[in-house]
Amino acid sequence: MSAPGNARPSDRTADIAEAWLDLQRHLEWTYGLPSLPFILSDSRTVLDEVLVRVRLFARQHGCALHEIEVGDDPGPQVRALLPGEGIAWLTVAGSASEQEGRWRRLLHLLNELRTPLNRDFHGAVIIAGPASVAALAAGVAGDLWAVRSFVRTVASPALPVSPPARLENHDEFGDPIGRSTSQPVPADRRGPATREVIDLVRRSSREAVRGDVAEAYRLMERAAELAVTDTAETRGLVRLSHAGLAIEQEDWPLAQRLLAAPAEPDVSPSLERPLLDARGRLAQRFGDWAVAAEAYRRSLELSREILERSPSDGAARDVSVSLDNVGRVAEARGDWAAAEAAYAESLGLARELRDRLGTPESVRDVSISLNNLGRVAEARGDWAAAEAAFTEAAELFRLVADTVRTPVAEEEATTAQARLAELQERRAAETAD
Repeated sequence: MSAPGNARPSDRTADIAEAWLDLQRHLEWTYGLPSLPFILSDSRTVLDEVLVRVRLFARQHGCALHEIEVGDDPGPQVRALLPGEGIAWLTVAGSASEQEGRWRRLLHLLNELRTPLNRDFHGAVIIAGPASVAALAAGVAGDLWAVRSFVRTVASPALPVSPPARLENHDEFGDPIGRSTSQPVPADRRGPATREVIDLVRRSSREAVRGDVAEAYRLMERAAELAVTDTAETRGLVRLSHAGLAIEQEDWPLAQRLLAAPAEPDVSPSLERPLLDARGRLAQRFGDWAVAAEAYRRSLELSREILERSPSDGAARDVSVSLDNVGRVAEARGDWAAAEAAYAESLGLARELRDRLGTPESVRDVSISLNNLGRVAEARGDWAAAEAAFTEAAELFRLVADTVRTPVAEEEATTAQARLAELQERRAAETAD
């Protein structure tokens, strides 16, 4: 696995919602790059809940999910992953007395296969098992343990909310325009019906994954009914998840109705922001640039507030993404100065994260920001600035492709080089005229 080095997130204990949020963000950031997260819990129910969310994530993002539960001989199942891509979920079958030996054999095998896995499997290999796997891996598979991406040990179930669907896979520039969101209900924002409401939302998500859309809607509508007399936070979470289900089913009138109203005054900023982002993406999809601009403007304000209050790499990247959203709307409206300002600030944050993290995904974020700036410079006729931005972007895309050696990364590097060549050709023609 490609290790993020000293900059990887610290291993820690988290509740199920926090663990999923970290894993979800990791899967989005790595975007098909090899990685090795550990999700550990002594509760099989917790691991099954995380797996349900991984299934939904894979479905929404159009990537393959390989669910592998190994027995006494893990070799055939694990080797069958190579070559391959997507997400692999690895766990061990059997009773408690059988599992330690099976985990030991699986970890030994993964330790031996770490180089071919890093080279030939393009995506995350998630190790899902009891908390004791951490100490076992450190003891019997030291090289594998040294290149882990992160460990999240889930001590007990919390009150998670299912992630809403993404609007689209990617926009015309190859950037994801939908972000799954997982939100816990803070203890001080729960009401008497919160637990039952969240259980209904979770069940709705499972039915959607299984393909029973009618039952998914029925459960979500029941959750909405119960939430009416609960807290504003619970109602907001149901609205976000309900809208996500509608978007997944392309029920645009329902999605628009659910997202049209502003968040209630008592809703937390960490919930109001994804509601605004969902509204902005929906408006953007239908070309309602005024609504999209206002939603993204307010989301950016909240992202800055969250970063100032609780600084983290994830919060910094959320600001960078919000700036990209603001810039994209300005670009669509022909407001080149506003677009350039937003993209330039986003690039600055991306460079800081790249310098701090040094991961392939953080390098890729810099490349995307450079492409954004290059497009604006090209539209304004600033050939020199556009070529400089596209040149650096192409170099960084190539660096990522040569590092991770995945088909997706290679395609991005090829596209970036073609974009640069096209610009240079147009610039030469313009100069000749």
